[in-house]
Amino acid sequence: MSNVKQFFDSIDPADVIRYKTYWESIKPVTNDEKFLRWIFAYMSIHTTWTSNVKGYEALKDYSDWINDKALLKQKIIDARVGLFNMRTEYIWDFAKKFWENPSMFEHQEGESCADCRNRLVDNLRGIGMTKVSFTIEMLIPNECEVFCLDTHMMQFFNVPKNMKFESGKGRDIYVATENAWLDMCREKDIPSTIARAIYWDRNQGKEDSRYWTYVLEG
Repeated sequence: MSNVKQFFDSIDPADVIRYKTYWESIKPVTNDEKFLRWIFAYMSIHTTWTSNVKGYEALKDYSDWINDKALLKQKIIDARVGLFNMRTEYIWDFAKKFWENPSMFEHQEGESCADCRNRLVDNLRGIGMTKVSFTIEMLIPNECEVFCLDTHMMQFFNVPKNMKFESGKGRDIYVATENAWLDMCREKDIPSTIARAIYWDRNQGKEDSRYWTYVLEG
Protein backbone atom coordinates (compact mmCIF):
# COMPACT_ATOMS: atom_id res chain seq x y z
CA MET A 1 0.00 0.00 0.00
CA SER A 2 3.01 2.32 0.19
CA ASN A 3 2.73 3.02 -3.54
CA VAL A 4 -0.90 4.09 -3.05
CA LYS A 5 0.09 6.51 -0.29
CA GLN A 6 2.93 7.87 -2.42
CA PHE A 7 0.53 8.50 -5.26
CA PHE A 8 -1.95 10.39 -3.09
CA ASP A 9 0.85 12.39 -1.49
CA SER A 10 2.02 13.40 -4.97
CA ILE A 11 -1.33 14.92 -6.03
CA ASP A 12 -1.24 18.70 -6.35
CA PRO A 13 -4.32 20.31 -4.72
CA ALA A 14 -4.54 22.65 -7.70
CA ASP A 15 -4.97 19.63 -9.97
CA VAL A 16 -7.78 18.36 -7.77
CA ILE A 17 -9.64 21.65 -8.16
CA ARG A 18 -9.00 21.69 -11.91
CA TYR A 19 -10.20 18.12 -12.37
CA LYS A 20 -13.26 18.60 -10.16
CA THR A 21 -14.29 21.69 -12.11
CA TYR A 22 -13.88 19.96 -15.45
CA TRP A 23 -15.65 16.73 -14.47
CA GLU A 24 -18.54 18.66 -12.96
CA SER A 25 -18.87 20.55 -16.26
CA ILE A 26 -19.52 17.29 -18.15
CA LYS A 27 -21.74 15.68 -15.52
CA PRO A 28 -24.86 14.33 -17.28
CA VAL A 29 -28.19 15.92 -16.39
CA THR A 30 -30.83 14.56 -18.76
CA ASN A 31 -31.85 10.93 -19.21
CA ASP A 32 -30.39 11.08 -22.72
CA GLU A 33 -27.01 12.08 -21.34
CA LYS A 34 -27.16 9.43 -18.62
CA PHE A 35 -28.14 6.78 -21.13
CA LEU A 36 -25.10 7.64 -23.23
CA ARG A 37 -22.75 7.26 -20.26
CA TRP A 38 -23.97 3.69 -20.02
CA ILE A 39 -23.41 3.19 -23.74
CA PHE A 40 -19.86 4.48 -23.33
CA ALA A 41 -19.28 1.97 -20.52
CA TYR A 42 -20.64 -0.95 -22.54
CA MET A 43 -18.35 0.01 -25.40
CA SER A 44 -15.38 0.13 -23.02
CA ILE A 45 -15.52 -3.59 -22.21
CA HIS A 46 -12.43 -5.50 -23.38
CA THR A 47 -11.07 -2.75 -25.59
CA THR A 48 -8.61 0.14 -25.61
CA TRP A 49 -9.64 3.68 -24.82
CA THR A 50 -9.16 4.65 -28.46
CA SER A 51 -11.50 1.89 -29.63
CA ASN A 52 -13.87 2.78 -26.80
CA VAL A 53 -14.13 6.35 -28.13
CA LYS A 54 -14.57 5.10 -31.69
CA GLY A 55 -17.29 2.66 -30.68
CA TYR A 56 -19.12 5.26 -28.64
CA GLU A 57 -19.10 7.72 -31.51
CA ALA A 58 -20.68 5.05 -33.70
CA LEU A 59 -23.61 4.68 -31.28
CA LYS A 60 -24.08 8.08 -29.66
CA ASP A 61 -26.73 9.18 -32.17
CA TYR A 62 -28.97 6.38 -31.04
CA SER A 63 -32.31 7.45 -32.50
CA ASP A 64 -31.72 5.34 -35.62
CA TRP A 65 -30.77 2.08 -33.89
CA ILE A 66 -32.84 2.22 -30.69
CA ASN A 67 -35.65 0.27 -32.41
CA ASP A 68 -33.52 -1.59 -34.93
CA LYS A 69 -31.37 -4.36 -33.49
CA ALA A 70 -29.89 -5.30 -36.84
CA LEU A 71 -28.70 -1.73 -37.38
CA LEU A 72 -27.21 -1.66 -33.87
CA LYS A 73 -25.23 -4.78 -34.70
CA GLN A 74 -24.04 -3.38 -38.01
CA LYS A 75 -22.86 -0.16 -36.36
CA ILE A 76 -20.87 -2.16 -33.82
CA ILE A 77 -19.37 -4.32 -36.57
CA ASP A 78 -18.45 -1.26 -38.62
CA ALA A 79 -16.79 0.36 -35.59
CA ARG A 80 -14.41 -2.66 -35.39
CA VAL A 81 -14.42 -2.76 -31.60
CA GLY A 82 -14.82 -6.52 -31.33
CA LEU A 83 -17.29 -8.75 -29.46
CA PHE A 84 -20.05 -7.51 -31.77
CA ASN A 85 -22.50 -10.33 -31.02
CA MET A 86 -22.25 -9.92 -27.25
CA ARG A 87 -22.20 -6.12 -27.39
CA THR A 88 -25.33 -6.15 -29.54
CA GLU A 89 -27.22 -8.44 -27.17
CA TYR A 90 -26.20 -6.66 -24.00
CA ILE A 91 -26.66 -3.10 -25.28
CA TRP A 92 -30.03 -3.98 -26.79
CA ASP A 93 -31.17 -5.52 -23.50
CA PHE A 94 -29.84 -2.57 -21.49
CA ALA A 95 -31.46 0.04 -23.76
CA LYS A 96 -34.88 -1.55 -23.39
CA LYS A 97 -34.54 -1.71 -19.60
CA PHE A 98 -33.30 1.84 -19.34
CA TRP A 99 -36.08 3.45 -21.36
CA GLU A 100 -38.78 1.31 -19.76
CA ASN A 101 -37.76 2.67 -16.34
CA PRO A 102 -34.95 5.26 -16.19
CA SER A 103 -35.53 5.71 -12.45
CA MET A 104 -34.24 2.17 -11.89
CA PHE A 105 -30.79 3.49 -12.77
CA GLU A 106 -30.87 6.21 -10.11
CA HIS A 107 -29.98 5.88 -6.43
CA GLN A 108 -33.02 4.67 -4.53
CA GLU A 109 -34.06 6.09 -1.18
CA GLY A 110 -31.75 4.89 1.58
CA GLU A 111 -29.38 3.27 -0.90
CA SER A 112 -25.63 3.85 -0.73
CA CYS A 113 -23.54 4.29 -3.84
CA ALA A 114 -22.21 0.73 -3.42
CA ASP A 115 -25.74 -0.63 -2.87
CA CYS A 116 -26.86 1.04 -6.08
CA ARG A 117 -23.88 -0.36 -7.97
CA ASN A 118 -24.43 -3.88 -6.66
CA ARG A 119 -28.14 -3.79 -7.47
CA LEU A 120 -27.43 -2.73 -11.04
CA VAL A 121 -24.71 -5.35 -11.46
CA ASP A 122 -27.21 -8.00 -10.38
CA ASN A 123 -29.89 -6.75 -12.79
CA LEU A 124 -27.93 -6.07 -15.96
CA ARG A 125 -26.45 -8.48 -18.46
CA GLY A 126 -22.90 -8.30 -19.74
CA ILE A 127 -21.61 -5.53 -17.50
CA GLY A 128 -20.02 -6.25 -14.14
CA MET A 129 -18.63 -4.56 -11.05
CA THR A 130 -15.84 -2.71 -12.82
CA LYS A 131 -17.85 -1.18 -15.64
CA VAL A 132 -20.95 -0.37 -13.59
CA SER A 133 -18.61 1.43 -11.17
CA PHE A 134 -17.06 3.24 -14.14
CA THR A 135 -20.51 4.35 -15.26
CA ILE A 136 -21.34 5.73 -11.82
CA GLU A 137 -18.02 7.59 -11.86
CA MET A 138 -19.12 9.29 -15.08
CA LEU A 139 -22.63 9.95 -13.79
CA ILE A 140 -21.70 11.59 -10.47
CA PRO A 141 -17.95 12.26 -10.67
CA ASN A 142 -17.55 14.45 -7.60
CA GLU A 143 -19.93 12.47 -5.39
CA CYS A 144 -19.14 8.91 -6.47
CA GLU A 145 -18.29 6.49 -3.67
CA VAL A 146 -17.49 3.39 -5.69
CA PHE A 147 -14.29 2.55 -7.51
CA CYS A 148 -13.58 1.22 -11.00
CA LEU A 149 -11.02 -1.52 -10.47
CA ASP A 150 -9.83 -1.61 -14.08
CA THR A 151 -6.67 -3.18 -15.46
CA HIS A 152 -4.44 -0.28 -14.41
CA MET A 153 -5.80 -0.22 -10.90
CA MET A 154 -5.53 -4.01 -10.59
CA GLN A 155 -1.83 -3.68 -11.39
CA PHE A 156 -1.53 -0.81 -8.92
CA PHE A 157 -3.05 -2.93 -6.13
CA ASN A 158 -1.42 -6.20 -7.26
CA VAL A 159 -4.78 -7.88 -7.88
CA PRO A 160 -4.40 -11.06 -9.99
CA LYS A 161 -4.92 -10.29 -13.67
CA ASN A 162 -7.71 -12.80 -14.36
CA MET A 163 -9.70 -12.23 -11.18
CA LYS A 164 -13.49 -12.30 -11.62
CA PHE A 165 -15.36 -9.90 -9.36
CA GLU A 166 -19.02 -10.84 -9.61
CA SER A 167 -19.18 -13.27 -6.68
CA GLY A 168 -17.31 -15.09 -3.93
CA LYS A 169 -13.64 -14.35 -3.30
CA GLY A 170 -13.41 -12.03 -6.28
CA ARG A 171 -16.16 -9.75 -5.02
CA ASP A 172 -14.59 -9.73 -1.55
CA ILE A 173 -11.27 -8.64 -3.05
CA TYR A 174 -13.01 -5.97 -5.09
CA VAL A 175 -14.78 -4.52 -2.04
CA ALA A 176 -11.63 -4.64 0.11
CA THR A 177 -9.61 -2.86 -2.59
CA GLU A 178 -12.38 -0.34 -3.14
CA ASN A 179 -12.58 0.40 0.58
CA ALA A 180 -8.81 0.91 0.82
CA TRP A 181 -8.96 3.39 -2.08
CA LEU A 182 -11.99 5.21 -0.70
CA ASP A 183 -10.40 5.49 2.75
CA MET A 184 -7.38 7.20 1.21
CA CYS A 185 -9.65 9.49 -0.82
CA ARG A 186 -11.48 10.54 2.34
CA GLU A 187 -8.21 11.09 4.20
CA LYS A 188 -6.97 13.37 1.41
CA ASP A 189 -10.40 14.89 0.69
CA ILE A 190 -10.26 13.96 -2.98
CA PRO A 191 -13.27 12.47 -4.78
CA SER A 192 -12.62 8.89 -5.84
CA THR A 193 -13.35 9.57 -9.50
CA ILE A 194 -10.98 12.51 -9.52
CA ALA A 195 -8.13 10.59 -7.91
CA ARG A 196 -8.53 7.72 -10.34
CA ALA A 197 -8.73 10.07 -13.32
CA ILE A 198 -5.48 11.73 -12.25
CA TYR A 199 -3.80 8.33 -11.86
CA TRP A 200 -5.14 7.06 -15.19
CA ASP A 201 -4.14 10.20 -17.07
CA ARG A 202 -0.62 10.11 -15.65
CA ASN A 203 -0.31 6.54 -16.94
CA GLN A 204 -1.26 7.82 -20.39
CA GLY A 205 1.19 10.72 -20.17
CA LYS A 206 -1.67 13.24 -20.21
CA GLU A 207 -2.35 16.32 -18.09
CA ASP A 208 -6.14 16.00 -18.17
CA SER A 209 -8.88 13.59 -19.32
CA ARG A 210 -9.99 15.38 -22.46
CA TYR A 211 -8.10 13.06 -24.82
CA TRP A 212 -11.06 10.71 -24.31
CA THR A 213 -13.76 12.66 -22.44
CA TYR A 214 -14.09 15.17 -25.27
CA VAL A 215 -16.75 12.86 -26.71
CA LEU A 216 -18.84 13.37 -23.56
CA GLU A 217 -18.77 17.16 -23.81
CA GLY A 218 -21.75 19.15 -25.03
